[in-house]
Amino acid sequence: MPYMVIYDGLCNLCATGVQLLEQLDRGQQFCYAPMQDTSTLAQWGIPPEQVELGMILIDLEHPERRWQGSAAIEQIAALLPSGEVWLALYRNFPGLKVLGDRGYEQIRDHRYEWFGRRNTPYLCALLAAGHRDPQQKVNACALQVLHDHRRCAFLSALWVYLRLDSRFAFEFPWGELGSSC
Repeated sequence: MPYMVIYDGLCNLCATGVQLLEQLDRGQQFCYAPMQDTSTLAQWGIPPEQVELGMILIDLEHPERRWQGSAAIEQIAALLPSGEVWLALYRNFPGLKVLGDRGYEQIRDHRYEWFGRRNTPYLCALLAAGHRDPQQKVNACALQVLHDHRRCAFLSALWVYLRLDSRFAFEFPWGELGSSC
């Protein structure tokens, strides 16, 4: 079941979270679009002011099913391996869910102050590969998620090789440590 994650591509924390999710998911369930991509927002009928309330998760098979903010994070966690176990603990531990919801709101409202702002939006691998047309992005996302496991395995292996080979430097989404991006 493919899902679209709409995130703040200018937020360092959000970009890092998407990179982590890309590594954890390995192209199995999620594709990504920055909220700065107005064509994607228009395609899904999302007004620009709505994205200010937090990240959005859309079920691509049933687009009317959407989650936003901390609910989106919870749904993503539920979809990851062993996520249901951790999510059950989170939801059932007294006060933790309320604390998590309030924590999400605080981070959302202060993300640029606390984690910095990028000069250009972070584009996930799919967008960076040139899928700019909204329908092409959705089709490519669905193909990537549902049918392209071999390519994802190859790219994952290549990524690991490049990370282990000292000739290739890993770039953090905010640049080198100490940079003022």
